[in-house]
Amino acid sequence: MRRIRVPVAVKRSARSTREQALLKRFKKCLGYTPKNISLYTLSLIHKSAVKEYRACNERLEFLGDAILNSVVSETLYFRYPDRDEGFLTQMRSKIVSRSSLNALAHETGLCTWVQIRSPHGVGSNRNVPGDMLEALIGAIYLDRGYSMCRKVIMKKLLSSVNWEDLEFTEQDYKSRIIERCQKQHIPVLFQTKLASEEHSHAPEFSSSLFINQILVGFGQGTSKKEAEQAAARQAWVERRGGLEPPTP
Repeated sequence: MRRIRVPVAVKRSARSTREQALLKRFKKCLGYTPKNISLYTLSLIHKSAVKEYRACNERLEFLGDAILNSVVSETLYFRYPDRDEGFLTQMRSKIVSRSSLNALAHETGLCTWVQIRSPHGVGSNRNVPGDMLEALIGAIYLDRGYSMCRKVIMKKLLSSVNWEDLEFTEQDYKSRIIERCQKQHIPVLFQTKLASEEHSHAPEFSSSLFINQILVGFGQGTSKKEAEQAAARQAWVERRGGLEPPTP
């Protein structure tokens, strides 16, 4: 894949004390010294901290997400030559899940450097660490090309994956519950609503799960999908995986 060249006008060396410190941190967690520090510092700027979207990491996050999925998909394709598309999709979802990316982001030591407008910092939004990591991947790609980006992903993310454990780790509780209820012809319903808009950059959703008109699970999250998964997980885990739809 041809490397995308960053315009000369935006290429520059680190000048500030912050950038010098960041260079050392990036070198430690990535294994090399960035050429264009501006891209990497941009990956640490949350949209809440700026007025102009071009000055935050959302575009880099978009790019990094696509590259991450590409590398993970390639790895799974060759690792499991006899498994179908459904299995590969589920495995990819587990690897690039928000919890997985958040954990890896904290290991980089870069979360404390994220610029975010919130009294509670990065912890105020559970998506911020993972989003930052995806933006960082986008920065690596633009700065050093696909080969280096792939190398970092393979070394920093996929090398620590316990494949056997991951195969037996259930994360899509919502689909499992819906599938089981449909087989038994029992109604299942998620009632999801926006619980709080106090911080526009960190909305909070709540979801209640009803099986056969009985409340069996409740969850919250920063998106409808996350809240519904949390409600489904509570219902599933409390029944130790043996979910039996209750009768009214």
